[in-house]
Amino acid sequence: MKNKTKENPNDIAITLLETEIAIYMRKETKLSPKSIKNYTQACRKIARDLQATFDTLLPTIKTVDLRTCSSLKLEKLFHEYFLIPEYRNLNEKGKGMYKAASKHWIRCRVYQERLQKSWDIGLEKEIEKFDKRISEL
Repeated sequence: MKNKTKENPNDIAITLLETEIAIYMRKETKLSPKSIKNYTQACRKIARDLQATFDTLLPTIKTVDLRTCSSLKLEKLFHEYFLIPEYRNLNEKGKGMYKAASKHWIRCRVYQERLQKSWDIGLEKEIEKFDKRISEL
């Protein structure tokens, strides 16, 4: 009989987030596959750190869904994150890779927000066309 382990929803969310960021970097940047891998792994580390420290180290920021929070909220979150000596030192030791990864994460979120906005505008126009057709019946 196979050993069934319960999957942690946070791990699933982090995996989805990591995938979204990797897809964004593949499509929208000229980074090498190795750089994309390094940045996505750094994003995974940051996401796990953030989830572990929301209550204790980041009391000024309420727990957020890291996959859907706004780019502005991400900026604030990362600012707070890198003020913590442990994570600032990690970034320095990693020669700025963690901050660079956080910037790619923010760019990915901005890209997603723009896509959503353009989709919403397109949907709104289609609804207007539909309403006009319906009113002409």
